[in-house]
Amino acid sequence: MNTLVYHFGGLGDFITTLPLIAFWKQLHGGSVTLLGKPVWGEIAQRAGCIDTVTDADSAGLAYLFRWNSGRSELQRFFSPFDTMLLFAAHGSPLIDNARLCSRASIHFQPPFPDTRVPAVDYHLSLVTPVSSLTMRQRTPVVSIGDTTSITLLNGRRVGSESFVAIHPGSGSRAKNWPFDDFLAIAQRLRKRDHSIVWITGPAEAGMDLPSDDLCLNNRPLPEIAATLSRCTVFIGNDSGITHLAAACGCPTVALFGPSDSFIWGPRGNCEVKIIHHPTDCSPCHLKPDKSSSCAGQCMKRIRPEEVLAAVENIMQR
Repeated sequence: MNTLVYHFGGLGDFITTLPLIAFWKQLHGGSVTLLGKPVWGEIAQRAGCIDTVTDADSAGLAYLFRWNSGRSELQRFFSPFDTMLLFAAHGSPLIDNARLCSRASIHFQPPFPDTRVPAVDYHLSLVTPVSSLTMRQRTPVVSIGDTTSITLLNGRRVGSESFVAIHPGSGSRAKNWPFDDFLAIAQRLRKRDHSIVWITGPAEAGMDLPSDDLCLNNRPLPEIAATLSRCTVFIGNDSGITHLAAACGCPTVALFGPSDSFIWGPRGNCEVKIIHHPTDCSPCHLKPDKSSSCAGQCMKRIRPEEVLAAVENIMQR
C-alpha cells in the first residue's frame, strides 16, 4: 500500500503527527510519501516513518491547491497512492481534488483539534482508538543514528561534557520567556560547571548571546537533532525545537504561557517537565479574539529559580 501524507504546518505541529504516521506504516506497510516541507521530511525519514518527500511549496505542484485544476494532471499525481492522510482544513482544494481525481481511501483532519485533547492523541484518533495504544506508541520518536561525529565550535564534542541546550525563541514573541531570564539561567548553570549551547535561527536574530557559550545558529535540522540527542537537558519555550528535543530523547524543560500545555505539551521517551502558570486570559494562542495588548504576564510568572530547580531535579535523576 502506498500512502500520501500531506502536512504543511510548523515543526512542532508536524512532530505531533509522527506517532500516527509510524502506526500507519507499521500497520499497512508499503511506501509513505510526505507532501510537505522537505526539512521536516528529513527528520521524519530519520524517524523511519517517511520514505520519500515531495515539496508542497514547489511551483510545479500549485495545481494541487487550486480549484478547477486540470483533471489529467491531478489524476497523474494521485495515481500512485492507495490511501491518503491529509492534514488540511475543511473545504481545502487539495481534499476536493483528491476526492475527485483519485480512487484512494482518503482520511483527512484539520491540523488543530477543536476540543481539549493532546495533539498527538487527536491525530491518532483519525485512524484508531487511542485507548488501544500504549504510551510508547503515542510518543514521537526521532532517532538520528550515530552521533559520535557531531562536534560543536572550538572542537568541543557534545557528550564529552555536560551540555545544557537553550532555545530562547519560538514562532511567536508572545510565547517567549524574557530573554534576560534565559541569560540568568545560563549564568547559574555555568557556575555549576555546565556548558551552554544556544539553538538559534532567524527568529532569534539580534539576541546578544554570551560570547563564551557555544551556539548553533541557522544550522540544518538533522544537526540540531543530533546535538540535542547528546545534551544533558534542554530548556525552551513552546516551539518546534522543544518538541524536537523531547522526541530526540533529551530531557526537556518546556516553558508555556499563551498556549494550552495539555494540548501542545511535548512528549518524548525521556523526562519532560512543563512549567505553566496560566492567567485569566490564557490560553489565548490560536484564539481569534485574543487581546492585542497582551503584556505577557503568563510567561513573566515563570521564575528563573523554578526553572533552575527543574533542571537540577532532572540532572539528579
